[in-house]
Amino acid sequence: MKVEFQKLSYEELKQALQELASGYKIEILEEVMTAEANVFLCRYNGKRFNVYFDLAYGPGIKAVDGIDEDELAHLLFPL
Repeated sequence: MKVEFQKLSYEELKQALQELASGYKIEILEEVMTAEANVFLCRYNGKRFNVYFDLAYGPGIKAVDGIDEDELAHLLFPL
């Protein structure tokens, strides 16, 4: 069963990232909590990206360090 990314709760998002990390697809460097969002600082193939859960708008992804958007989408949303 596929779940739409935007509909994930914070706990579902955190669990999905931990599953990716346990399979060595990504490395979770740190989880940062701010007033507006919880942010997971992640790395894949030496490239950084952030997965965040905005308390008002829900989850999102942001490339940080030269990771291609298609590569990031395929990593997190495989066919």
